[in-house]
Amino acid sequence: MAIDEGSSSFIILYHRTPFDEGKSADGKRIWMDQKSPNGIIPTLRNLFRSTNDGTWIAWRRVDEPDNVEDERITMDNPSEFTLRRIPLHDSQINSFYHVTSKECFWPILHTFPTHFNVNNADWGIFEEVNRRFAEAACREAAPGATVWVHDYNLWLAPGYLRAQRPDLKIAFFHHTPFPSNDVFAILPWREQILESLLCCDVVGFHIPRYTENFARAASTLVGAKRGPKQPVDTKFITVGSALCEATVTEWLQYNDQKVE
Repeated sequence: MAIDEGSSSFIILYHRTPFDEGKSADGKRIWMDQKSPNGIIPTLRNLFRSTNDGTWIAWRRVDEPDNVEDERITMDNPSEFTLRRIPLHDSQINSFYHVTSKECFWPILHTFPTHFNVNNADWGIFEEVNRRFAEAACREAAPGATVWVHDYNLWLAPGYLRAQRPDLKIAFFHHTPFPSNDVFAILPWREQILESLLCCDVVGFHIPRYTENFARAASTLVGAKRGPKQPVDTKFITVGSALCEATVTEWLQYNDQKVE
């Protein structure tokens, strides 16, 4: 499917909106800070301070999502950017986020494999929601734009992005632990997840151990080639944090000649 290019140089994919929607006394829509901020949203929102052509892509709840187009809203805090919201029904939100992400993935990510139940997942809905996020980003992105994908419930978005827009720079931050190789391997969709993440230019984790776990999973489970370790840029904290880079070139080379 051909995707028209947009004009945004920087795009964030995160399931929540940068502000909560409410109504004023006269019935007009207003935007408010979240009642229970977890620190993620204010941090991501501040990334728009240095650009005036950014886009934030999230979902919005609708009663009937069929034939409902994405909503595009101009925001002005902390600077001007576009909020694009994908319409999802309660059943899609519940399946994608509350069941597949929280009940199925969460025990694996936090190394509680005995609590994992494959029947708690609807993989088809998870794929569809991730695809819609990716397609929305492709429509907003200018040539060569940077797309920041945030957290594991959008694991598959990088793969869809790379397939449709190879010109994009794709970064992914994993905002949860990444488990050891033997625990991650429990997931039936492990290869599809890793293949998607390996489409990124950069994948980031909280601490070096999570980076090493991801590198081992990619090497062991899908045969990705490991390069030499390199220090992160001097502008980043060098103690207690880590960035793991997976180059698209190496991944494409692997797909052409798999290692037995």
